[in-house]
Amino acid sequence: MHGDIEKKIEGLHPGTAIAGAVVISFMMVLIPFIMFLHSSAYVTVKQIKIGSQLSAANLNGSYDVTSPVNAIDIANYEATLKQKLTTINNNADFNQNDISNQTLGLPAN
Repeated sequence: MHGDIEKKIEGLHPGTAIAGAVVISFMMVLIPFIMFLHSSAYVTVKQIKIGSQLSAANLNGSYDVTSPVNAIDIANYEATLKQKLTTINNNADFNQNDISNQTLGLPAN
């Protein structure tokens, strides 16, 4: 009677259980990653990356970004920045109706 109680409990080997858990978790990561690579979201991410690289190349194309910055460089950049900003700081570029509170979704005064 005592021998019946002391039966050996059999089950999965711990290494097999760990290996199975690793394989399942790897698949849980791999499947969404592959789905993302074939989605339109990934195409959008690539387009944004290309656009940011092009804009960075255009911004830095006219400036020397390898040598140290000195006061003359800062003064030149400040002058060109002010010049660039004044071209868009003109409310004559817009029709009065285009920039009204109602068009912009602002409360009326």
